[in-house]
Amino acid sequence: MIGLVESMTENEAAGWVALPFAESYAYIKLCFNGREILSFRTTQVINRSGVDDKIASFSLRFKSVWRYMSPEDELSFEYCGEKIFIVGHGYTYSHSFDRITDSKVLFKKLKNGYIFNQKGYLRLSKTLDYQWQKNVVSLYHSVRKFLKERYDLDVFVMSGTLLGTVREGEFIGHDHDFDIGLISKANSGLGAKEESKVFTKDLWDHGYKLQLKPSCTYISHPDYGDAQVDLVRMYFDEDGVLRSAFGFATEKNLKNDCYGGTVKAIISGHEVDVPKSPEDYLQVIYGDDWRVPNPTFNWSRELKVRDKSSRLSRAEIEELENYMNNG
Repeated sequence: MIGLVESMTENEAAGWVALPFAESYAYIKLCFNGREILSFRTTQVINRSGVDDKIASFSLRFKSVWRYMSPEDELSFEYCGEKIFIVGHGYTYSHSFDRITDSKVLFKKLKNGYIFNQKGYLRLSKTLDYQWQKNVVSLYHSVRKFLKERYDLDVFVMSGTLLGTVREGEFIGHDHDFDIGLISKANSGLGAKEESKVFTKDLWDHGYKLQLKPSCTYISHPDYGDAQVDLVRMYFDEDGVLRSAFGFATEKNLKNDCYGGTVKAIISGHEVDVPKSPEDYLQVIYGDDWRVPNPTFNWSRELKVRDKSSRLSRAEIEELENYMNNG
């Protein structure tokens, strides 16, 4: 058996494929009526009892596809030129709902640069969405200037945005956000959290719109359209090890002597700031294979370690929301 789609829902498909002995990952095709609409990578090598072959798991989101499907249409998964069996459905999958939009629109959008992003929505590739690029980079510089001038905190691009900057020199097409980070002056999770509460209120008082999460803050501003940056707070603990409220996909440690401040870099023609040793950060965030594109990377699945002490509690979020609503 070349592989198996073990679960198939309206939101996600998951399963495994057999790997050639020398390989650590493979690419699978999602097809709509036999036509490829997405190629995606397996996530990790796994061991299964009763399976002798080296196998790798996969998980894929494709929520937007259903609006283009009628009961007569079929989805299938292909690997090494063969269809993969879907448990409970056979080699193809259909559903009983009528489509909202003609499937011709799907293929026209794909031809014109639309792709399925990490969350499974069909969106214009970030490499081609020039208005979004302009707005979001301007918002980034606004937030960076604000926090630098008022708190002497350096903001830099992080996670997927840092990955695109270093690996490709441009935005990752299937990404869905613009990630930024800062390193707190504190050396504890509590200190980093308290510091963030102060500048969160200050950002709000100066016209920024905020959506608070335990691990990060989504920041927007009316001057920059619908652009949003996702700010993650980090700090170096008393042992000099980098900690993050959002977390990393590895258990590797990054020491503070690897930081050394920020330098300028270019992403899709726009100037941004990155840590002086960005490759060290990417290896800690994503692992040794960060240079290999992975359109289906999923934080909820890949997360290995996070700093709970710097995460906002529900009560702390409510306190800040009350300030923003009534302050």
